[in-house]
Amino acid sequence: MSSLIYPQVNGKVRSELKLAKDASEADARAAAEADEKVKKFIDGKDVKKFIYVPGRIINFVANPTHTRVDEASLMTHLTLSCADAYAVLRCLAEALLLNRTFPRAMRDIYLQLHVS
Repeated sequence: MSSLIYPQVNGKVRSELKLAKDASEADARAAAEADEKVKKFIDGKDVKKFIYVPGRIINFVANPTHTRVDEASLMTHLTLSCADAYAVLRCLAEALLLNRTFPRAMRDIYLQLHVS
């Protein structure tokens, strides 16, 4: 006999499956992972835990995978021209002279680089 089960990802219902009440955990997981609606919520995420209660619950506990950025690739994205570097230094010096808070100084730097 089959029953309707609503697979969840992080506790939120994402789809609807017809599954045998006595389906094994491996079969239930394979069926849920094959479902397109569930797949889009677990692709690219690290499934930390799989919870299965036969005939009742299928739940994936998934977290985004974190990629480590190495210093070389970070520096290629942060390369500034001399004029931009000068603008950053000028804004920081001005912020120090005027006793501005760091977030405000960063906002000023952003405006200086993207408006001019």
